[in-house]
Amino acid sequence: MLMDSNTNANQQNLFVAENVFLQSEVIKQNIDHTIAMFFEIAELSKEFMPDFLLHTPGNFDNQLIVMEVKSTPRLSFGKLCADLLKIQEFINNYNYQQGIFLAVNQSALNKRRLLNSLAEWHTGNMNTQNRILLLFKNEPGDEIVEYNLDNLPEDVN
Repeated sequence: MLMDSNTNANQQNLFVAENVFLQSEVIKQNIDHTIAMFFEIAELSKEFMPDFLLHTPGNFDNQLIVMEVKSTPRLSFGKLCADLLKIQEFINNYNYQQGIFLAVNQSALNKRRLLNSLAEWHTGNMNTQNRILLLFKNEPGDEIVEYNLDNLPEDVN
């Protein structure tokens, strides 16, 4: 609803692309090699179900955002890495412009643990760091803390 009502003074929709939709938990199956060649994309390594996609369904014209969300209070480093690799595959293979990883219910201690571990891991395992945002939020009244994967602080407090 917010996307539909997001217009400028001339009542033009602020989304540049037409037919862009926010969809959740859409199963993205590995497509046929011929279709991948036709759309000039790479096949996915397996079937994925991202939490949110902001895109134009049915084609590869407007692949804007792929987003993963985790709400478990003690998010594991393995689950974080798996989701980052999934986001990266959508960016690399399906031409998504931006990836977002949102972790809610994360204490300062767990956020620090995750980010400090990620600082070393991402350089050898990721090639889309400049296109992935990490968002952390603990409690409803807290502000969202944002990091770009290619610009992580050396030691998170």
